[in-house]
Order: sequence, then C-alpha cells, then structure tokens
Amino acid sequence: MNEKYMRTEDAMFNTVISLLNDHDRDELTIKEVCIMTGISRTTFYSHFESMEDVYSAMKKKHIRKEFYERNELLTKESRCEFVKYLKDNRQFFHIYPKLLDKAEMSSLFLSAKAKIKEYSSKNLDESKLLFLTSGYISCITKEMIDSFSKPTDKIEEDLEDFIKLLHSF
Repeated sequence: MNEKYMRTEDAMFNTVISLLNDHDRDELTIKEVCIMTGISRTTFYSHFESMEDVYSAMKKKHIRKEFYERNELLTKESRCEFVKYLKDNRQFFHIYPKLLDKAEMSSLFLSAKAKIKEYSSKNLDESKLLFLTSGYISCITKEMIDSFSKPTDKIEEDLEDFIKLLHSF
C-alpha cells in the first residue's frame, strides 16, 4: 500500500473516531464519513466495503492481540503498561466500547472469566465469579472511556482498587 492510501485510511479512521464521540456506531453512514473526510464514495469503497469493515480495520490497527493475551492487569508492571497503552491511543479507546458487537463482548467476558477463575486462589462459586467478571469488564471499559480525560495515576489507582476487590474474595 502506498503512502497516500495509508493517509486516506488514517483520515477516515480519525473522522470515524471523531464522529463516534457524539454518535452510536449504527448511526454513522458512509456518506457522512465521506463528507467529513473530504473523499468520494468511490475512494471509500476502494478501502472498505462497509462501515463494519471500517470498524474491524480500526480494531485491528489499535488492538494488539498479543498485548491483551499476555497482559492480565494483575501485576503493577502490566497495569502500568496497559495505562500507557490506553493513554498513547486514548482517542481510539475513548470510543472503543462503542465498536464492540455482541460476539466480541461475549468473547471478552468468557476470556475475563477464565483469567479471574485461574487467578483466584479460592474456589469461587458461579455468582461471585460472574460478579467479579462483570466488575472487571466494567472497570476496563470505564478506564478506556475515561482515558481521554483522566490522569494516568488516577487510572492506575482505579485498576489497583479493582485488584484489591479481587483479592478480598
């Protein structure tokens, strides 16, 4: 891919991020993205087939799978790395929760549930496990949204509070 192609794609991503600050993902149209980006529909379609393709490409660009697989947020070092990653990509992560579809949310929930179950030294009954998993997902989602405005140390503090809650069970 040439440099112009990549700049156009980045411009579309920036437009979508900007629009998602005030809209839901289902409200955005190709026409609106084209107008705001200053491109034709033909240019849009030379990059993507649909808005869903745009959302998928944005997630691929910003979500490094290996980072999340190895980063469990349970150590001080990994939490600091996660917060730095959030801050470095804060415009994307501010709108990221809006990009999650039901299947991704379900997958995220099952993955978090497995990590919490594995991490806990106690045998958790299903209701406690579901409570902690929901709390974990809520905490991470909130920090993604708030990464736009919260100072780094406050995000680390919030994550630390959740880890303390996890240890109390």
